[in-house]
Amino acid sequence: MNTPAHLIFGAAALARKDQRGSVSAALGGAIAPDLSLYMLVFWHLAVIGTPAETVFGNLYYSPQWQAIFAVDNSVFGWLGLLAVAIYGRWIW
Repeated sequence: MNTPAHLIFGAAALARKDQRGSVSAALGGAIAPDLSLYMLVFWHLAVIGTPAETVFGNLYYSPQWQAIFAVDNSVFGWLGLLAVAIYGRWIW
């Protein structure tokens, strides 16, 4: 998980002084790839009650969780979603 690096680089690369909301958009886009991680961790810790040692010692490194993270952090996946959004904007 490199969320702090995502946030720093996203804000530095995309935020503009003269464009209102650009910092929020840059930070939102930077944290998006890590949302599944936070949702899974929250679910296990707060809802199910899984011990933190199990979440961070076993589950985080399990093939199932790593597969989810690989998809979320996929450049091609996010580019595909961007293409769908742009295409949808043209249609509607």
